Amino acid sequence: MHYVRIYVVAILGVFLLVITIPTQTITLAQNNTVDIQGRVIVGTTNGAPLPDGLQLELQVIDADSIQSVSTLTTAIDSDGSFLFSNAPQVVDNDFYLIYTTYNGFRQSTRPFRSDQADAVVFYVYETTDQLDDIVVTKGVMQIEEFSFLRNSGVNIEVVLELEVENRGDHILYSDGTAFSFELLVGAYGFSEVTTEGS
Repeated sequence: MHYVRIYVVAILGVFLLVITIPTQTITLAQNNTVDIQGRVIVGTTNGAPLPDGLQLELQVIDADSIQSVSTLTTAIDSDGSFLFSNAPQVVDNDFYLIYTTYNGFRQSTRPFRSDQADAVVFYVYETTDQLDDIVVTKGVMQIEEFSFLRNSGVNIEVVLELEVENRGDHILYSDGTAFSFELLVGAYGFSEVTTEGS
């Protein structure tokens, strides 16, 4: 009788172990994913309504390489809401970006983390090629008086750095690659100075 009791207890123990193992595996899998939900909102005053079924693309970005390591897609509902189910949960400094093309221009959210995934607000804006709301807010002029520009005969170099602010509710964009700015009094030309890779 004593052996039978031990045998029954052993079988019951193995049975309980078998039942609990799949449950733990499912819990771990759920902890490694997250549902990302939110809404797309038109930020331009009197902007065009969101197109039906506007496609969204979620990218999981590795912070070290700044490269996408996973991509999911979904479409918005009629009220602009969206849901990405079972997205990989980011760790450390990794983050998410959501992209869409609205008004002919590819736009994205700001980077966000898993703890912000339950209420993402994605503002999209119409584009303009008008400079009415573009304001120069600050300028710094640097004069290199002993520089020499080869084959030009010029031995003074002036670099003007401008801080430009968009005070409108449109993205400044043109199919061309250039915009016109009015030069400062006395200026006769300027050239863009960029660092390598920028």
